[in-house]
Amino acid sequence: MLVKGVLPGIGGLMVSAVFLKSLRDRWDRVYGSGSSVAGVGSVFVIAVGAASC
Repeated sequence: MLVKGVLPGIGGLMVSAVFLKSLRDRWDRVYGSGSSVAGVGSVFVIAVGAASC
């Protein structure tokens, strides 16, 4: 039970938390080059555009 359920669940929550923190950081327009597209950081726009391809 521990190896097949609890630990993978904890790992999934940890990866999700890092992903959400990364999105929040990249949303800021001063992250990266400092430019923005419609008030959203250009790094976020590029990341979302690359992920949607």
